[in-house]
Amino acid sequence: MPDIFHVDMSGKIERLEYISVACINARTKEHNGCIVRPSMLRDIGKRLCKGSLKDLPIQRAKLYAILTYILIENNTSQVQRLIICWDEDFYHVKAYLIALLNKIGLNIDIVSIRELRMISGAHIRSLADNRSRSYRRRGMNRCRHGKGANLNVVHISYDEIKNLWNSLD
Repeated sequence: MPDIFHVDMSGKIERLEYISVACINARTKEHNGCIVRPSMLRDIGKRLCKGSLKDLPIQRAKLYAILTYILIENNTSQVQRLIICWDEDFYHVKAYLIALLNKIGLNIDIVSIRELRMISGAHIRSLADNRSRSYRRRGMNRCRHGKGANLNVVHISYDEIKNLWNSLD
């Protein structure tokens, strides 16, 4: 049964601090998330962007789209609509995400939380907001995964990001 998924990021890529991205199913409340260390952000900036992520907003949007794709790639048959928070430039994130999803032959409705608020006329919060903060605070320490709500951490590697990055070029 197709569902709606919310995606949100905690932390700022341009500050080169720990960031986490969380994805949560609106119906079942199942979630997963990933954490990126500042050292990996610096490596991505130096090796893939040929600069610093601080100064390259389009590259930050590309990274956000890649992290989102990694989180939903195992649930692609369940995703009908993806609601993404406006942490980076939404239109670039959407374009990169569509390119990644087209490679595997999927067509998913991607909406920003702002658009959803305008359509509904209500102040809707992302379901993934608090969960992404939990992933950032507790995700790096494995012994804290079971305290509070259990975390389903998706471990990502530089090589995985690099392969997806190069597939978008």
